[in-house]
Amino acid sequence: MGEVYLAQDANLDRRVAIKILRRNPEGSEDEAVEGFLREARLMARIQHPNIASVYDFGFWENHPYLVQEYVQGGSLRLQLEESKAWPLSKAMALLSDVGRGLAALHHENILHRDLKPENILLDPDGRAKICDFGLATPFQREGRQPTTEVVLGSADYLAPEQRYRLPVDARSDQFTLAVLAYELFTGLLPVGRYTPVSQRNPQLPPETDAALDRALQEDPEDRFPSVEAFLAALQEAVHRGNSRSGFSFRWLLVLALPLTAFGLWYWKSPTVAAADEFERGLQHAADGDLDASVADYQSFLEKNPDHYLAHYNLGCALDGMGRYEEALISYNSSIRLNRSFARAFNNRARILRIQGRYSDALEDAKQALELEPAPEIHLNMYLIHRAMAAPQAGLENLKQAVQLNSDATEEKAELAWLLATLSEDSLRDGELSLQYVQELRSTGKLPGWRLDGLEAAALAELGKFEQAVEKIDRAVLDFPLGYPSDLQAQRQAYRQNRPYRLEMP
Repeated sequence: MGEVYLAQDANLDRRVAIKILRRNPEGSEDEAVEGFLREARLMARIQHPNIASVYDFGFWENHPYLVQEYVQGGSLRLQLEESKAWPLSKAMALLSDVGRGLAALHHENILHRDLKPENILLDPDGRAKICDFGLATPFQREGRQPTTEVVLGSADYLAPEQRYRLPVDARSDQFTLAVLAYELFTGLLPVGRYTPVSQRNPQLPPETDAALDRALQEDPEDRFPSVEAFLAALQEAVHRGNSRSGFSFRWLLVLALPLTAFGLWYWKSPTVAAADEFERGLQHAADGDLDASVADYQSFLEKNPDHYLAHYNLGCALDGMGRYEEALISYNSSIRLNRSFARAFNNRARILRIQGRYSDALEDAKQALELEPAPEIHLNMYLIHRAMAAPQAGLENLKQAVQLNSDATEEKAELAWLLATLSEDSLRDGELSLQYVQELRSTGKLPGWRLDGLEAAALAELGKFEQAVEKIDRAVLDFPLGYPSDLQAQRQAYRQNRPYRLEMP
């Protein structure tokens, strides 16, 4: 079985996730290693914003390991609450992200075969990334993947053909995505006697029933031909139902970031004369041709210059291509037309932070917070301050991000660290730091060595150096891949009966 550790890439100064295969002496080592290598190769084939990237593969003390992108927000499973439906806008944004990732896999003739909330990671901005390709496999578009001798995947999310060990294809992943959609919309899994989603969640328009019913058909031949077709039908169904009821449908605005394999949905309003540009933009984005997609939205805006959603969508497309200056112009136009659109301000602040324009980024983040004091916007404000090497200035924003999102594991860990190590006496709080560490330890979401390091810092802040040394020694002993410099510096400080302090410029 694989074990995942958080690590620091000393060469590139970034956090990474390291997955190590612990060999089973009773099993087939060659088969396990081959499967692990297959996972690495399949992940390396895909570069997509909704798929966790793989950076390296190798062996450590005869154990194969995989180095991949570290996604700070944790898995979707940690965000789900039993029997509680997600808000429609939030659910559709996540489904769009996951759908784009699956579409990218399918375009490369890869089946995931084990999509579930545990294998969907969320970054601090709420963007979803598909991970864990241990059961992924290549497939041929002209036929279906042959069956296996054993049932692969997680039972609650398996397509019928997987449960019965029948041939599978991309429509098997589509079925699993529909199960996930049902769970997000209702808080329940579609098990037992099937009940349409609109009957379980009265907030959903009845039009959504037909789209989900088709994607959940037992026979793959009765489902949609592709994940893209399923999501397009689902989005159109929600749009029709909510447009008729007068709903403001602002969730459309979150579907365009980032743009690659699936692309944008558009407002099918009879007053929009150039809707064809949106449709072509959708197809070009699905084909991965973002240049053509940008051209379509530019053409649309020539006829509809006051459409703030189109400006925002164009900005997202340019943003996804790394054309930040042009994206800023589009975000500026969207904000000029609708100054109550917090997401546009927050996206602009993120680009300004990337460009090192911190003063402007702070102004936009402040405006976004005034419009919508959401946890992801508080987090963006903190990240701006951290990029300025002044995390203490964003401490209150980080506290708000943690307070507003009880499942914010990484944010809480960072807060515990700052409360124990900041150089300013008035900002430190060893007791609160220790409380956060204990809460994190009870969740089991972080590796033991990291929790021990955090607890050591809190104990040292409280003057309990002997206990701090014990904790940091255990952290060093348990660290899976060497001896990191930050643990070494902590260890040296605690052995000298002094707390570890962050050095601020």
